[in-house]
Amino acid sequence: MTCKREHKRPGQSGFTLVELAVVLIIISVLVAISIAAYGRMRNNALRAECRSNQRGVMQSALLYSMDFDVPDGQMNVNDLFMAGYLTADLCECPNDGALDIDDYIITWVDGQPVDVDCDEAGADHEWSPN
Repeated sequence: MTCKREHKRPGQSGFTLVELAVVLIIISVLVAISIAAYGRMRNNALRAECRSNQRGVMQSALLYSMDFDVPDGQMNVNDLFMAGYLTADLCECPNDGALDIDDYIITWVDGQPVDVDCDEAGADHEWSPN
């Protein structure tokens, strides 16, 4: 009984270092692209949530204006929260880490709300009720 061993030729010894390096570079580029895309998706989601909050604040402000005489000018959402027209989660911009219930400013003209602005620092959440 004889055992036959397969001998590999020197040119067929597996992957070369260059091939492994190329694969690692390709994988790292794909990871970098996916991380950047994730960051953009997260920012878009936060922006959409903030705009949704602004819409909810505007609807609550309309209800508030039906029950109370509101002077022209600007008002913080804290007043609507304290009167029971808003929940705490609608008063907060999702970019803000603290629950301080003062991230949106309502502009009133002729006793009606006309605009809701997010005053969170660095937030670019422009919303228009029209």
